[in-house]
Amino acid sequence: MTSFLGVPITAGDEIRGNLYLTNKQGGEEFTDADVELITIFASQSAVAIKNARLYEEVGRLAIIEERSRIGMDLHDGVIQSTYGVGLTLETVQKIVEEKPDEARRLLKQSIAGLNDAIQDIRNFILDLRPRRFEGDLAAGIARLMREFEANAMVEVEVRLPEDLSHSLPASVSQAVYLTAQEALANIARHSRAASVSLG
Repeated sequence: MTSFLGVPITAGDEIRGNLYLTNKQGGEEFTDADVELITIFASQSAVAIKNARLYEEVGRLAIIEERSRIGMDLHDGVIQSTYGVGLTLETVQKIVEEKPDEARRLLKQSIAGLNDAIQDIRNFILDLRPRRFEGDLAAGIARLMREFEANAMVEVEVRLPEDLSHSLPASVSQAVYLTAQEALANIARHSRAASVSLG
């Protein structure tokens, strides 16, 4: 090592790391101008590191918040519904011999309740599996439709132009994709639609 320059990477009073340079081209010593330049670079690196850590922390908080929301939704929806079905089935067990007609009615009610719970679970699955837009709008929409049909058990009719993937700017295509994705999630969660048309 014929020459050496080291500066700390600091954010406020906290040292985030160190930046070292050695063996300057030409063999001469590092100058004051070199020190000034590398200090500026170290400051910019500190800002980038801080922003990356803040972004990571925001992501963690968003995950925690989303898990809490999902837990509440499951508790208020699927778990309560399933618990209600369990109570109904316990009643059926008690009255099946004395009141068979009432038992049959309650069994039908329980089956309907379980089907509703299954539908709610499918909707959660659909909502929890967002897909990234990969640039091809037609292919992206087609994939959304297939997953929506499989999870929501709702028939989808699609009427889109053949040149859809090439007729829109990339930013507009992404906005259309995300809008369709959110719309389908809302349909699955909040409607009892028998069919969906996209055009």
